Amino acid sequence: MGKTLSSPDQFCTITTALRGLLDQCESGNKTLIRTGNTEWLPELTRTGIGLVDDVMDLSKDLPASLKHDLMNILVVMNGRLEIIDTLGAGYEKHMNALIAATRQSIDFLDSTNSTRNIIRGLELMENIQDMFVNPYQALEIRRADSDDFFLDLDASKLLISVFSNLIKNAAEAGATVVRLSSHCDQNWGILLLQDDGKGIPPDIRGLVWGGYTHGKDGGKGLGMPNMKKAIQDLGGDISFTSCTETEDPEDPKHHGTTFRLSLPRAGTA
Repeated sequence: MGKTLSSPDQFCTITTALRGLLDQCESGNKTLIRTGNTEWLPELTRTGIGLVDDVMDLSKDLPASLKHDLMNILVVMNGRLEIIDTLGAGYEKHMNALIAATRQSIDFLDSTNSTRNIIRGLELMENIQDMFVNPYQALEIRRADSDDFFLDLDASKLLISVFSNLIKNAAEAGATVVRLSSHCDQNWGILLLQDDGKGIPPDIRGLVWGGYTHGKDGGKGLGMPNMKKAIQDLGGDISFTSCTETEDPEDPKHHGTTFRLSLPRAGTA
């Protein structure tokens, strides 16, 4: 782990790990209540104690007042974990206290970090997937395994509009599946939208960013150049590759269009 909570990537690492611990505690508690099974406890306590030690180490670089408040929470978490690790029974109240302290640590980091004007890339992708499930019921929207990173909130608002247009276009192009994914490329966050539609014909690909007349009711594709300009104004870019049935009649898996959006990652300037 790094040594500063002001880094978006580091903040993501810590809060994600704490949320993971919280999920394990809550899931384990439900298992305990339902089945009485406690086999998960040793692994939970080992993982939790190691995580708390890491966060304590990282907190050394915080301002004194913040470090003091966070350390108080972490000491409680560590104490509860050690008690749970040594008890053979009767640890339910300590588990509940651990869950409460873990939630408190997450709330504390959320309220004091220097990255409140950003959004996680994976959170953005989840929001996009949820938003477009019902409007296009014939279109399945999937998310592939992806890297996580932070983007400015201004960029995220634009990306929701961009993806809305691209998903609408995919549906109109006869796509049945749209795949969303993301990855990091040094200081860039890369977002990919891949559909299995009929593809963009070769003769109009060069016109996409300049506005063109397409086959659906003689409509105008004037949203595309505005989309590209808005992304470029934020220091990013958008491009695409496409393949039609005519170009590759043997392999339908290659048909469709992939849009690649690249934007500067928050906190890397």
